Amino acid sequence: MSLNFEQVKPGLSLSAAHAFTASELEASPDRLLSASLLSKVSANCFRSSACSGVSLDFLRPAQPGEVISVAAEVTRVRPSVRSVDMAVKLTRNGDLIARGKLTTYFI
Repeated sequence: MSLNFEQVKPGLSLSAAHAFTASELEASPDRLLSASLLSKVSANCFRSSACSGVSLDFLRPAQPGEVISVAAEVTRVRPSVRSVDMAVKLTRNGDLIARGKLTTYFI
């Protein structure tokens, strides 16, 4: 899916998954990798966009080889600044490991 700004509406659901390797986890803390994964959701789902803000509350750590899934739902569309706010949840095997907010702007 690659949507432009005009196609994004509140309630739109997005998802992605990534299996972190041991070297990825050793190279960066969980928080940086999770923020990177959220940035990829934005880049893969939206045309001509960039991640402009990530806020996450972590409940559990990730381990090498685990598949981390991201679910995002558009909560606010701001036409005046061409940006979108999303509520996000990161899960591992269905267990919530982090939740927060992702803001994306469209170029």
